[in-house]
Amino acid sequence: LEAELELVSGLSYQRRYFPSGVMGSGLHVLTPHRVERASFWRYSRNGAWYQFRHGDFYAGKGAAMVRLGIDGVGSVDCFNTHCIASYRGAPYREDRAVQLQELAAFVEAEATTPAPAIVLGDLNASVRSPEYAPLTAGYQNLTAGRSSGRAGEIDHVLGVHGEEVGLHDLAHANHFLAHISSSTLLLSWLIW
Repeated sequence: LEAELELVSGLSYQRRYFPSGVMGSGLHVLTPHRVERASFWRYSRNGAWYQFRHGDFYAGKGAAMVRLGIDGVGSVDCFNTHCIASYRGAPYREDRAVQLQELAAFVEAEATTPAPAIVLGDLNASVRSPEYAPLTAGYQNLTAGRSSGRAGEIDHVLGVHGEEVGLHDLAHANHFLAHISSSTLLLSWLIW
């Protein structure tokens, strides 16, 4: 994937992977921007160890953070996650609620640049679900109502207010997103 992106874009990409658990976190970042800092928080609740077919427990799910140095913009903190899924007979709502609380705390602790932080991933929760509650104050859902399919339903791109630039001005948010999303991929998946 890196080689194909470099060929198409003419840019040189860096890759960050965040290992965790037996099977890996599934969280990756591909970016042509400088990675100034990277960290990972492994969620304390990841499903049941005896549910082998679900796999979430063994994936070591968590949240990844990269601080990107973007020319002309400055440093931007980007967070990526893939929360536990719901399965027939095992919705894991409590686990997902804990994961989203931990994600919010991780973002609060790690997002220290003046620019708005970007949080994205497959939350496996809609904005209407109770487990989404930790992300309602101080976050702006940048995908809600903007696209079709899963985006804005369980796949989200959220903006978190920065110290100097607030996301109340969507033009600023779109400026940051344009610099990041045009060339940076924050990928969350499980490879089976």
